[in-house]
Amino acid sequence: MGNKNNNTLAAPAKKRGAKKGMPTWVGTAILIAVIVVAALIVIAAVLRGNGTFKRMHVIAETENYKITVPMMSYLVYTEYQNTVSTYDQFSQQYGTTISIPGGTGGSALDKTKSLREQTYSSVTGDDGTTTVVTWFDHFVELARKDLANILACCEYARLNGIELEEADEEAIEMSIDNMELYAQYYGYTTSAYLASMYGEGVSKKDVRKMMELSELATKVNEVRSEEILAAITDADVLAKYESNIAGYNSFIDYIGYDLTATFTPTKATSDTEADKVKNEELEAKYEEKKATYLAIADKLNACTTIDEFKATLQGELQILFRAEEIEAATEKKGSELTEDEINACNNTADARLVTAMNDAVVTNYNTANVTLASEVNDWLKNTESPRAVGDKYKYESVYDAKGNKITDGEPPANPSTAYASATSTYAVYMTTSVLHRDESFVRSVSHILFKTDTFKSVTDTSKLAASHKVLADRILARGATISAKEMSAELITLMKEEGKLVEVTENGRTFYKMDAAVFEAYGSSYTEDSGIAYDNVAKGQMVQEFEDWMFDSIRVEGEVTTPYGVETDYGYHIMLYRGDEKPNWSYTIRNELGSGQYDEWLKAAQAETPVSYSENAKLWNMISG
Repeated sequence: MGNKNNNTLAAPAKKRGAKKGMPTWVGTAILIAVIVVAALIVIAAVLRGNGTFKRMHVIAETENYKITVPMMSYLVYTEYQNTVSTYDQFSQQYGTTISIPGGTGGSALDKTKSLREQTYSSVTGDDGTTTVVTWFDHFVELARKDLANILACCEYARLNGIELEEADEEAIEMSIDNMELYAQYYGYTTSAYLASMYGEGVSKKDVRKMMELSELATKVNEVRSEEILAAITDADVLAKYESNIAGYNSFIDYIGYDLTATFTPTKATSDTEADKVKNEELEAKYEEKKATYLAIADKLNACTTIDEFKATLQGELQILFRAEEIEAATEKKGSELTEDEINACNNTADARLVTAMNDAVVTNYNTANVTLASEVNDWLKNTESPRAVGDKYKYESVYDAKGNKITDGEPPANPSTAYASATSTYAVYMTTSVLHRDESFVRSVSHILFKTDTFKSVTDTSKLAASHKVLADRILARGATISAKEMSAELITLMKEEGKLVEVTENGRTFYKMDAAVFEAYGSSYTEDSGIAYDNVAKGQMVQEFEDWMFDSIRVEGEVTTPYGVETDYGYHIMLYRGDEKPNWSYTIRNELGSGQYDEWLKAAQAETPVSYSENAKLWNMISG
C-alpha cells in the first residue's frame, strides 16, 4: 500500500512503524539488508562453491570495523537477490517474463549461469581499449557503494553514542528465525540455505553481523534526517519557494468535462449491402452524437461566469444522460418504456450526473503531470499569458467515420475511404483559480490491518497467531463467523473494554478517540501489515477507501474507526487519524532541502571514513560467482 523500497541490504523481518514527521527520502539513502523471499536459484550453476571461507580474511575495513569475505559475499549476493526479486515482481505484474538488462555492450542476466562468465557491459574507449565488466563485477560495485554508506554511518554512530536498542536486536533475531523457516520450507538446512542464497561459507553469524551494522546505519540515518529537518526553518522553505516561484506554481483549479463520441464499424470493408447499410446507420448516429456534443460545448463556451458555466454543464449533462439511458433501455427492450422504466432510467442518469460533476470540478491539478490533452495542459500552465479566473478554452479532437482527422471543419487532402474506428472529443475548460503552489495537505495516519485472506473460512483457531487466536475465540464464543471484518470489530470491542477508546461528542458528532502510542502498541500485536504508521501521506499514495477516510474534512486528531475498520482489497483497517497536517508545497520543499543537506552530510562522512579494500585477488575469488 505504502511506497515501499525493496532494494535494500539488511532489514528486520518486522518493520517498525514509520517515525512521525519522517520524510519519504529517509531510508532510501542507506540500503538496508532484507530477507528476499524467492525461489532457490539453480545453485550449482549460479553459485559455484569454492570451499569454506576463512573468516579471518578481512576484505574491507575502516578504523573500527572489519568486513570479512563471507560478510562481503552476503552483501554482493543480497544485491543480486534484490535485483532478481524486483524483476520477478515486474514479470508477475505484467504477466510476461521481463529480462534483467545489462549495460552498454552487455547481455541480459542469465540466472542459470555463473556471474563471472556473463558480460554486464563492454565499452571500447577512444584509445581502442575495451573495458569488460562482468555481472559479478557489477554486483560487487553496488555492494561496495552500499558498504561505504553503512560503514560511514557506523563510524558516526560510534563517535556520537548511537547504539542498537533491545527492540532492534529482537527484530534482527526475527529475521534470522525467518531464514531458518525458509530453509525448512525449501527442505534445506540453514547452512545450505544460506550457501545457496549468499555463497559458500556464509553463516548465521556473518549474516547477523551485517544486519547489525545495517540496522545501526539505519538508526543513524533516521537520527541525522530528523536533526537536519528540525534545523530547516520556515524562512528557509519560503526562500526556496521564492527562488523558483514559477516552478512551484504549477497547480491550477478548473471545471471541464470531455464529451466523446465513438464510432465502431460493423466491418471495415465489405461488399454486402447489409454491411454497407449498417455502417451508414452507425455513421449517422455517430455524426448526430458529434453534433449534440458540439452544441453543448458551444453553450458552455458562451458562459461568462463560473456559476453560469457550472449550472449549464449540469443542466446539459442531465438532459444528455437521461436521453442516453432511455435510448439504450428502449433499444434493449425493443419497444416503448413504461413510466416506471423511464423513472428508473432517469434515476440511473442522475447518479451518473453526480459522478460526472464531481469529476468535472478539479482542484489542485498539477500541470507538471500531464493527464489532459497536451494543448489543454499547455493553455493551463501558460506563464507568458497567465490564466485568469474565468478564462475558457474550447477543445476539439474530431474524426469522421473513415478515421480522417477533421481540422477547422475540413478533412485532409487525401482522406481514407474505408470505414474505421474513430472517436471525437469536445470539451470546454474554465479556470477557477490562477496558477498556484500545491495547497493540498499531507496527513498522518496509523492503522491495524486484518487481511481478508488470512481469516477466510477459519474454523481452527489453533493455527492463528496467539493474539489473533484470542480475538477469533471470542468471535466463535458469541456464535459469529470469523472474518477480517469480525476480527477488526472484535479488537475495537476489546479496546473499549480495556478503557483505551474514549467516546467523544463534538460538533453534534459522536466518535471514539485513542492515544496514538497506545494504538501503536495494539498494532504491534495485531496488525498484518509491515508498518503501523504512515506519515505525511499525500492524496494519490494510498488505496481510495483508505484515503476517503483519512482525508475526510470531519476527521479529528486521535479519531479511530468504529465499529470496525475501513474495508479495502487488502482487508479491514482499524485506522487512527494522527493529524499532523502540513501544506504539501512546504512539505515538498522542506524534504528537498533536507534531502540535499543529507546527501552533503553523507558525502562528507564517507570522505572522512575511507574504506580500505584488499587488493588480493584470491580473497575476491573466494566469493562465489
